Amino acid sequence: MNRSFYASLFALFALWASSANASVVPVSGGYEITYDIKLGIGSSTGGDILNTFIFEWDENNNFNVAYPYTIAGKGRTRIRHTISFEPSAALLMGYSLGIPGVGDEKDHLFTVNSSSFTNQVTGLKWSQAFPGVPPEPRIGHSAMISLLNDAASGDSVALDTLKQFIQTEGYRAGFDPAAGNFRVMEWTTGNPIDYALAVPAVSDYGLVIILLGVFLLAARQFWNKVNRDVSS
Repeated sequence: MNRSFYASLFALFALWASSANASVVPVSGGYEITYDIKLGIGSSTGGDILNTFIFEWDENNNFNVAYPYTIAGKGRTRIRHTISFEPSAALLMGYSLGIPGVGDEKDHLFTVNSSSFTNQVTGLKWSQAFPGVPPEPRIGHSAMISLLNDAASGDSVALDTLKQFIQTEGYRAGFDPAAGNFRVMEWTTGNPIDYALAVPAVSDYGLVIILLGVFLLAARQFWNKVNRDVSS
């Protein structure tokens, strides 16, 4: 098989590994939202992203919060739920627990946010990316993890504080869930980690199409070889 075959095969694999695809589908009683999140290289601690909250909203001031979800620290996670309106923006937030002997051993925040926001805050720490909007106080990295944990445990005050954060500051990081153009960021004590390849994975149908493409490429190479042998 020649180099062009391997180049085509690699291109197909890259498409499967890093293509973005989220969906917003009308269903009875609302809209079904699907997030396929793929952490190709895995979180820095190897741990899962816990107590993940999904914040969704639209231009008509409709707002929805769904929780808690867990995103696998490595590999693919599919989150699917139904809400009453069609969202124009979404932001996911969660955290991973520090593991003794691994990295800085500290808990880390994670956000699933827009690519444009990632580009804007590259190299910034959490407190620099979200400095607070007066008169609301700034919510630091550790304080945000505590809020997520408390709200997931049923603390209504913590949940209201999270909603206020999204509506006053966090909305800047939102992405269109129908477009699927998002990135996953891990916020550490240093610079955040941008999982550039941790975009939504292609659908199962997309994987079938890619595998079919690999088969057709292989078949083409085989018949070209047969024709060359016959000609010679």
